[in-house]
Amino acid sequence: MKKRLWTILLLAYISLPAISQDNSNNQNEYTTPSPEADKIDSVYQTISLENFESSVFSNTNLKCSAASNRKCQLAVTDEFPAPEKNSQKYLKVTLFGNHHDIAVITPPDRIKISQYCKSISIWAYGKNSPGVLSISLQDAEGQPHRLVMGRLDFTGWKKLTVAIPSEVAQMDRYIHENTYLTLQTITYHPGSFALTPRYTFIYIDDISATVRKKYLEKDQNDW
Repeated sequence: MKKRLWTILLLAYISLPAISQDNSNNQNEYTTPSPEADKIDSVYQTISLENFESSVFSNTNLKCSAASNRKCQLAVTDEFPAPEKNSQKYLKVTLFGNHHDIAVITPPDRIKISQYCKSISIWAYGKNSPGVLSISLQDAEGQPHRLVMGRLDFTGWKKLTVAIPSEVAQMDRYIHENTYLTLQTITYHPGSFALTPRYTFIYIDDISATVRKKYLEKDQNDW
């Protein structure tokens, strides 16, 4: 009798509909942040490379591939700076030319990054222009790299950020070596095919980098 009862209960249980374990519609479901991800983020910090507050820039720091009837000027101004903390001054470039005319800014002092750099950011003011802002880096092995910050096809101040690609050499080969990246130039390309010269105004503010300490390894031959 008992055996028959257990058989009936087993058959009733098997006939019940399966209960789904899918909680995709559960509004309370969340993913716990990875402790490893938090640890990675915490080792990086943002440092200022150039804020234009005290550096002396002049037309000697600006080169333009402009014809004799073109104009290009560089100045530091203090009206309506970028919304970066404590920003009061920024760089203004005035360019009168067409799509052939490129403006190249060379900082008066060498901008060196001795730590491992994850990314570089520049505040730029856009006026829905097709122009492109880029930077030139020299890596730890002396090789040049051009990195595009982005187009100025927006309105107002915007923070442009570019990640440093893996092919940019940064690490020290030996424990006593101290190499660095050098930000050599900031370049503006018009980005249009207009033949008639016109005025273009380029505004850039605080340049910063996201960095961490380099993880040094003792030279294998030093034993």
